[in-house]
Amino acid sequence: MPILTAKPSLKLTSLSIAAILAATTFATGCNPVQDSSNLFKQTFNSDDPCSNNARNIGILAGSVLGAVIANKVGDGNAAIITGTLLGAGLGALIGNDIDDRRCELSKISKKYQVPIQTEEIAATDAGMTVESASKDKKSESIGLKVSLQDTGKQFASGSDQLTPEAKAYFAEIAKTYSPTSIATKDPKTRQQQEQLLKQKKILLMGHTDDVGSTNFNAELAEKRAKVVAELFAANGVPRDNLHYQGAGETQPIADNRTEEGRAKNRRAEIVELPNQEALESYLALRKPVIAYYRTESGKGFGGHKSMPTKPTAAITKPSVSRDEAKSKADTVAKILVPAAKQPQVASKWRFEGNALTQTNAAVSVGEVVPEKDKWAWMPFISTANASSMDSVYANTCAADRPRAARGVKSLASGKEIEYKTSNFLPGMNNTAWMGDVGQHRVGLAGVAVARDGSVPTKNPTLIVYANNRPSTSDQPAAKLTAQANAYQGKEGVLYRVFVTEDTTPVSCIDMVVSNKSPFSTSSGYLIHQESGQAFATEFKPNKI
Repeated sequence: MPILTAKPSLKLTSLSIAAILAATTFATGCNPVQDSSNLFKQTFNSDDPCSNNARNIGILAGSVLGAVIANKVGDGNAAIITGTLLGAGLGALIGNDIDDRRCELSKISKKYQVPIQTEEIAATDAGMTVESASKDKKSESIGLKVSLQDTGKQFASGSDQLTPEAKAYFAEIAKTYSPTSIATKDPKTRQQQEQLLKQKKILLMGHTDDVGSTNFNAELAEKRAKVVAELFAANGVPRDNLHYQGAGETQPIADNRTEEGRAKNRRAEIVELPNQEALESYLALRKPVIAYYRTESGKGFGGHKSMPTKPTAAITKPSVSRDEAKSKADTVAKILVPAAKQPQVASKWRFEGNALTQTNAAVSVGEVVPEKDKWAWMPFISTANASSMDSVYANTCAADRPRAARGVKSLASGKEIEYKTSNFLPGMNNTAWMGDVGQHRVGLAGVAVARDGSVPTKNPTLIVYANNRPSTSDQPAAKLTAQANAYQGKEGVLYRVFVTEDTTPVSCIDMVVSNKSPFSTSSGYLIHQESGQAFATEFKPNKI
């Protein structure tokens, strides 16, 4: 949509509207004597996915721009009308791409009986600001997000191979993005459409529910997304334009507390944006709907004997399919219960602290900053109504779990998109933090969180020194691999670390980095085990 710098006169406006209505009536095939409100709806807000909504909005914007230009350089009403129609043609060309694809997707959805939902991506979602014809700044659509729910027919359970039916409809979708599949015979229009498609960047994403191993889910989701990306390339989409990601359970669109919600979260997603810069900015700004995350009920409070010393088995043990989830859970439980009863070596580890309860180690980041829940208005999407104590960010890390996602990778190179320094949160650009806990000094290396405040761009390393005043020559008593979640609130960021090795009694760590002071923590706790009971000790490290 164009940037306007002039306001047309009253005479100019009336002529422009006349030309616009004439153009849009012709474009939509509407009866000129039908009800005016119905005409407006059919022209700009039609429920029909094969309508020309985006094109007609483009005509409107282009017409106003054309009229403004004609009023500046033309002579009389004839010049004004000519300028209006030229602007309308330009606006229609811009809107056609979105309209055509939405229409084709609707046909594919009906043909294969696969649920497909589309959502326009606004310029503001990619950090762009566009000034419209009015005095106010409004969002402008610059791309499209396409969601295909997996009803069990996309992939076989636990497999990364598309079913024959899914391969057929993904191939048809791919052709709508292919410069070699443009249908128009007009040379000029064809050239313009080819140019648009050659620059367009497409991200294929695999999403899962939160059942089973989070790492296994993310890995399988990445493999599936890559398979779809390869299919797009085989159907004419340039490999340089394609990216893929295994988002796993980190970007839910429905409540994981219900089977209905989990079914909607199992989906493939196609994100299209006009260029690489817009894609990278969009990735840095997207935020998950944290309300759709669920807590690990009954875990770790009041010294429960069944609380696992570490979440290792639950994290790394592969879950082959959701159908086997119950039997897998039973197996994991048998593994975890004995682990909780293993005595700790008190003479070596002295983290001290108080017995953990559901509230004595809870931290606060204020109201969590969510992504605008753009799906909430749709009848097929459930909204979350979790109580505050059922919220993962209002609870302790003992009631949470790691949520893994793979990075966004280029299909052409296989390399991950690297975040720019400006796309990281302050103080969390691959930094190191250190602080005292009981009689030990504990450090975190590789703390890196993008501005979306969701999945960290890398997992940290946990370093524990035997005493809280180590010398430069001291070797760490433990150096452990960990996984991390991050939740962005209005007052700061909750950085949550889960220890996945059993060589120390440390289970997890919470640290809140304030927006006002991004190089120190305002609050935090380290959760650890002593003889099968959970304890919490205050932990407020500083950036070093």
